[in-house]
Amino acid sequence: KQWYQRRVRENLLSTAHFPDFIDKLKEVLVKVDEFHNVRQKLTAEMADHSNLIRSLVVRAEDARLMNDMNSMKQSYLKLYDLNRDLVNGYNIRCNNHTELLACLKIVN
Repeated sequence: KQWYQRRVRENLLSTAHFPDFIDKLKEVLVKVDEFHNVRQKLTAEMADHSNLIRSLVVRAEDARLMNDMNSMKQSYLKLYDLNRDLVNGYNIRCNNHTELLACLKIVN
């Protein structure tokens, strides 16, 4: 039975031509690639921000221990800005992921 199925597959030739579908599939795959590139960029930015946050927390704590309130305030203001950037990046990643899933559903 297995030989018969293989034999049938070898002798079966078929061709199909769906230009509209292929064009739409290409467009969707280009979008998927763009979403993937955006995701990689955002992930790299998030890693950079995480490293900067660690150093700013240490600076702020050192300034607090040395009673340098101006430096401490500046460090916490920078932390606030970085936190806002991280939240905005997260929202962009969520939207990007939702759009990516929609594109992948079209492919399936």
